Amino acid sequence: MKTAIKLGLAALILGWVSMSALQAQCGNGQGKGPGYGPEAGHDSCRVQLKVNDMDEALDLSDAQKAKILQMHYDHIVEMKALKTRYKDNCVEGREAIGKARDAFDQKVRSELTAEQADKYDAFLIGRRSAKKGMGPGRGPRAE
Repeated sequence: MKTAIKLGLAALILGWVSMSALQAQCGNGQGKGPGYGPEAGHDSCRVQLKVNDMDEALDLSDAQKAKILQMHYDHIVEMKALKTRYKDNCVEGREAIGKARDAFDQKVRSELTAEQADKYDAFLIGRRSAKKGMGPGRGPRAE
């Protein structure tokens, strides 16, 4: 009986330690280090993952990857400012955010070769179409 309790307790502790390590690795923890604060947190993790996906799809050079990574961080700051500015006017805000996203895509394209730019268009279509139909139902979006 005591052996079973000890084994159960050991399994419970091992599971807890494993989950803690997994959360820390995936960035789901509540730590105070870089990448966990409200300013950097999920945005920096998402940006890094997106740029890594872009690198995989487009075969970016190190210089391109660094520049595009910085462009993404700057874009996040811009988008947060737009969301704050237009928080009371959804229609104008949606238009401004759409224009900012299009301008950002053009900036990224300007850093790519012609072949990479074609792949980038396909990359964006794949990423943006994968999001359709996700989340709470709000009806069709006006285009």
